[in-house]
Amino acid sequence: MATFNGYLSLVIFLLKMFYADESMFSQAQQVCPISMDTVFLLDGSSSIGQSDFDKMKEFIISVLEHFRISEKESHVGVVHYSDSPSTKVFLTDVQNTSSIYTKIRAMPFIGGNTHTDLGLNESRYLFLDGSRLNVPRVLIVITDGESNGDSVVVDSNLLRDDGVFVLALGVGPRVSTVELRQMATTFDHVYQFTSADQVQSQKAKIASAICAVTRKPQLYFTLVTNNSVMVGHVITSSHVIDDVACAFKCLNNEQCFSFDFMSASNTCQLNYSTKQATPDDVISDDESIHYDMTFSLQ
Repeated sequence: MATFNGYLSLVIFLLKMFYADESMFSQAQQVCPISMDTVFLLDGSSSIGQSDFDKMKEFIISVLEHFRISEKESHVGVVHYSDSPSTKVFLTDVQNTSSIYTKIRAMPFIGGNTHTDLGLNESRYLFLDGSRLNVPRVLIVITDGESNGDSVVVDSNLLRDDGVFVLALGVGPRVSTVELRQMATTFDHVYQFTSADQVQSQKAKIASAICAVTRKPQLYFTLVTNNSVMVGHVITSSHVIDDVACAFKCLNNEQCFSFDFMSASNTCQLNYSTKQATPDDVISDDESIHYDMTFSLQ
């Protein structure tokens, strides 16, 4: 069996030069193995309308079904805005799906102007007041138009300075692409959709993007477990030269959060979970070694 640890520093060095993303979710209802603090900022202005507003609420719930929500795992916040922002779910609220889904579905459609700047500011203080240390923080902005208030640049920059990853989702023909790019952490975190129905059809893609947003070239391998293999979360399996090549396959696939290398057959198995998240799904196997991946927040 090849010894991975001797190559670890080389892998990290090369990864900084060659790191690349691959496809999104290919397996329905896979659950993100990363615990994070996630806030949804939902436009409720007049232009979005009651019907599409209700669809966006259900979209948020559909995305959250891809995450483990509990006091010890992922936390969720929700802010609704038009002329002014209103926090409907705090990060410090009881974190269970039943309570959160009830609050989301109870959000009223009020209408009014699109003061996205005020919504961003409200979201920032939601993180400042309720986010946890050493946990990724992600904001998902959902809007159907350009802000009627001040520029979104100031508050977006403050969120980035605070270490918050921002995904900007634009819905419909009135969205400003420039403004979406100003809000998003990178251009890769900008998503535009023609309608609310199209957004709903892409819920798995957005869930995967949220889960993968913290993947960076700076990484660690934790819970390296000899004579073990993961079951039930397999993305793909292929033949490779050694475990270093297997590591590169995992690092270049944004669905992958752990991998197994079988030395007898030089088989590389990529997994959409970790031993830390699903310990019961790592079982004994004399010919395999299991590696969890952890990404640095810095």
